[in-house]
Amino acid sequence: INGATGALTAIGMPVATANLHPRSIAMAGSLVFVAVTDFVNDNKLLTFRVDTTVPSVTLTDTRTLPAGGGYTSSVDVNGQGTMVVATVAGPSTLSLYTVDHAASALVEVSTSPTVVLTNPRTARFNPAGTFLFTANISSDTVSVFGVTSAGVVTEQTGSPYVTGGTTATGLAIDAL
Repeated sequence: INGATGALTAIGMPVATANLHPRSIAMAGSLVFVAVTDFVNDNKLLTFRVDTTVPSVTLTDTRTLPAGGGYTSSVDVNGQGTMVVATVAGPSTLSLYTVDHAASALVEVSTSPTVVLTNPRTARFNPAGTFLFTANISSDTVSVFGVTSAGVVTEQTGSPYVTGGTTATGLAIDAL
Protein backbone atom coordinates (compact mmCIF):
# COMPACT_ATOMS: atom_id res chain seq x y z
CA ILE A 1 0.00 0.00 0.00
CA ASN A 2 1.44 3.34 -1.03
CA GLY A 3 1.20 5.47 2.12
CA ALA A 4 0.87 8.72 0.18
CA THR A 5 -1.64 7.71 -2.49
CA GLY A 6 -3.30 4.54 -1.15
CA ALA A 7 -2.46 2.73 -4.40
CA LEU A 8 -2.16 -1.04 -4.18
CA THR A 9 0.66 -3.09 -5.74
CA ALA A 10 0.35 -6.87 -6.14
CA ILE A 11 3.06 -9.00 -4.50
CA GLY A 12 3.80 -12.05 -6.63
CA MET A 13 1.19 -14.09 -8.42
CA PRO A 14 -2.34 -14.64 -7.11
CA VAL A 15 -2.60 -17.62 -4.75
CA ALA A 16 -5.20 -20.23 -5.70
CA THR A 17 -7.48 -21.41 -2.90
CA ALA A 18 -9.02 -24.31 -4.88
CA ASN A 19 -12.80 -24.26 -4.41
CA LEU A 20 -12.55 -22.45 -1.08
CA HIS A 21 -14.10 -19.02 -0.67
CA PRO A 22 -12.16 -16.43 1.36
CA ARG A 23 -14.41 -14.95 4.07
CA SER A 24 -12.07 -12.86 6.22
CA ILE A 25 -8.42 -11.79 6.35
CA ALA A 26 -6.07 -10.54 9.08
CA MET A 27 -2.35 -9.69 9.16
CA ALA A 28 0.47 -9.84 11.71
CA GLY A 29 3.77 -8.58 10.32
CA SER A 30 4.63 -10.66 7.26
CA LEU A 31 1.98 -13.31 8.07
CA VAL A 32 -1.49 -13.21 6.53
CA PHE A 33 -4.33 -15.32 7.92
CA VAL A 34 -7.30 -16.13 5.69
CA ALA A 35 -10.51 -17.80 6.88
CA VAL A 36 -12.01 -19.79 4.00
CA THR A 37 -15.05 -22.02 3.55
CA ASP A 38 -16.75 -23.99 0.81
CA PHE A 39 -20.15 -23.55 2.54
CA VAL A 40 -20.54 -27.32 2.97
CA ASN A 41 -17.95 -28.87 5.26
CA ASP A 42 -14.50 -27.48 4.56
CA ASN A 43 -13.73 -24.74 7.07
CA LYS A 44 -10.06 -23.79 6.92
CA LEU A 45 -7.74 -21.20 8.36
CA LEU A 46 -4.81 -20.62 6.02
CA THR A 47 -1.51 -18.93 6.92
CA PHE A 48 0.61 -17.26 4.25
CA ARG A 49 4.06 -15.67 4.51
CA VAL A 50 4.52 -12.53 2.43
CA ASP A 51 8.06 -11.79 1.26
CA THR A 52 8.34 -8.36 -0.36
CA THR A 53 12.01 -8.83 -1.32
CA VAL A 54 11.36 -11.69 -3.77
CA PRO A 55 8.27 -10.82 -4.06
CA SER A 56 6.20 -13.88 -3.16
CA VAL A 57 3.28 -15.21 -1.15
CA THR A 58 3.67 -18.75 0.23
CA LEU A 59 1.11 -20.96 1.97
CA THR A 60 2.79 -22.11 5.22
CA ASP A 61 0.04 -23.62 7.38
CA THR A 62 -3.52 -24.94 7.06
CA ARG A 63 -5.83 -25.59 10.00
CA THR A 64 -9.23 -27.29 9.82
CA LEU A 65 -11.86 -25.55 11.93
CA PRO A 66 -14.84 -27.28 13.56
CA ALA A 67 -17.56 -28.40 11.17
CA GLY A 68 -21.15 -29.09 12.08
CA GLY A 69 -23.28 -27.31 9.54
CA GLY A 70 -21.62 -23.95 9.96
CA TYR A 71 -19.20 -21.89 7.96
CA THR A 72 -16.02 -20.07 8.80
CA SER A 73 -16.96 -16.45 9.18
CA SER A 74 -14.07 -14.40 10.55
CA VAL A 75 -10.45 -14.22 11.62
CA ASP A 76 -8.61 -11.62 13.72
CA VAL A 77 -5.14 -11.13 15.22
CA ASN A 78 -4.50 -9.46 18.57
CA GLY A 79 -2.56 -6.17 18.63
CA GLN A 80 0.71 -7.89 19.54
CA GLY A 81 0.46 -10.37 16.65
CA THR A 82 0.74 -13.28 19.08
CA MET A 83 -2.77 -14.75 18.99
CA VAL A 84 -5.34 -15.49 16.27
CA VAL A 85 -9.05 -16.22 16.62
CA ALA A 86 -11.33 -17.77 13.98
CA THR A 87 -15.10 -18.19 14.27
CA VAL A 88 -17.37 -20.84 12.82
CA ALA A 89 -20.98 -19.68 12.86
CA GLY A 90 -22.99 -22.94 12.72
CA PRO A 91 -21.45 -24.89 15.61
CA SER A 92 -20.82 -21.56 17.39
CA THR A 93 -17.11 -21.95 18.08
CA LEU A 94 -14.11 -19.73 18.69
CA SER A 95 -10.82 -21.37 17.70
CA LEU A 96 -7.74 -19.76 19.26
CA TYR A 97 -4.11 -20.10 18.21
CA THR A 98 -0.77 -18.68 19.25
CA VAL A 99 1.42 -17.46 16.39
CA ASP A 100 4.81 -19.07 15.74
CA HIS A 101 6.36 -16.36 13.55
CA ALA A 102 9.62 -18.29 13.01
CA ALA A 103 7.78 -21.31 11.54
CA SER A 104 5.04 -19.18 9.92
CA ALA A 105 2.52 -21.42 11.64
CA LEU A 106 -0.25 -21.51 14.21
CA VAL A 107 -0.34 -23.54 17.43
CA GLU A 108 -3.84 -24.28 18.75
CA VAL A 109 -4.25 -23.44 22.44
CA SER A 110 -5.27 -26.28 24.75
CA THR A 111 -8.78 -24.90 25.41
CA SER A 112 -9.64 -24.49 21.72
CA PRO A 113 -12.13 -24.67 20.20
CA THR A 114 -14.35 -22.93 22.70
CA VAL A 115 -18.08 -23.46 22.22
CA VAL A 116 -20.17 -20.32 22.67
CA LEU A 117 -23.95 -20.27 22.49
CA THR A 118 -24.40 -17.14 20.41
CA ASN A 119 -23.54 -18.04 16.76
CA PRO A 120 -20.59 -15.64 16.38
CA ARG A 121 -20.34 -14.05 12.93
CA THR A 122 -17.38 -11.73 13.60
CA ALA A 123 -14.71 -11.71 16.30
CA ARG A 124 -12.33 -8.86 17.15
CA PHE A 125 -9.65 -8.43 19.81
CA ASN A 126 -9.24 -5.15 21.66
CA PRO A 127 -5.82 -3.54 20.94
CA ALA A 128 -4.25 -5.00 24.10
CA GLY A 129 -5.50 -8.50 23.22
CA THR A 130 -7.07 -8.92 26.66
CA PHE A 131 -10.67 -8.94 25.44
CA LEU A 132 -12.43 -10.60 22.54
CA PHE A 133 -15.74 -9.32 21.17
CA THR A 134 -18.15 -11.27 18.95
CA ALA A 135 -21.08 -10.03 16.88
CA ASN A 136 -23.70 -12.76 17.18
CA ILE A 137 -25.94 -13.11 14.14
CA SER A 138 -28.65 -15.36 15.63
CA SER A 139 -29.27 -13.39 18.80
CA ASP A 140 -28.47 -9.81 17.66
CA THR A 141 -26.02 -9.44 20.53
CA VAL A 142 -22.38 -8.65 21.19
CA SER A 143 -20.48 -10.97 23.53
CA VAL A 144 -17.40 -9.95 25.53
CA PHE A 145 -14.77 -12.48 26.61
CA GLY A 146 -11.66 -11.99 28.72
CA VAL A 147 -8.59 -13.60 27.10
CA THR A 148 -5.51 -14.79 28.99
CA SER A 149 -2.05 -14.97 27.41
CA ALA A 150 -2.56 -18.77 27.27
CA GLY A 151 -5.70 -18.30 25.15
CA VAL A 152 -8.29 -19.14 27.79
CA VAL A 153 -11.52 -17.24 27.11
CA THR A 154 -14.07 -16.44 29.79
CA GLU A 155 -17.34 -14.70 29.04
CA GLN A 156 -17.60 -11.50 31.06
CA THR A 157 -20.40 -10.70 33.51
CA GLY A 158 -23.34 -9.04 31.72
CA SER A 159 -22.44 -10.52 28.35
CA PRO A 160 -23.97 -10.90 25.80
CA TYR A 161 -25.26 -7.37 25.25
CA VAL A 162 -28.36 -6.70 23.14
CA THR A 163 -27.63 -4.50 20.11
CA GLY A 164 -31.17 -3.37 19.45
CA GLY A 165 -30.62 -4.12 15.77
CA THR A 166 -31.16 -7.09 13.55
CA THR A 167 -28.64 -9.59 12.20
CA ALA A 168 -25.48 -8.48 14.07
CA THR A 169 -22.64 -9.28 11.66
CA GLY A 170 -19.78 -6.83 12.07
CA LEU A 171 -17.59 -5.12 14.66
CA ALA A 172 -15.08 -2.29 14.72
CA ILE A 173 -12.76 -1.68 17.66
CA ASP A 174 -11.37 1.80 18.41
CA ALA A 175 -7.60 1.65 18.89
CA LEU A 176 -7.59 4.64 21.24
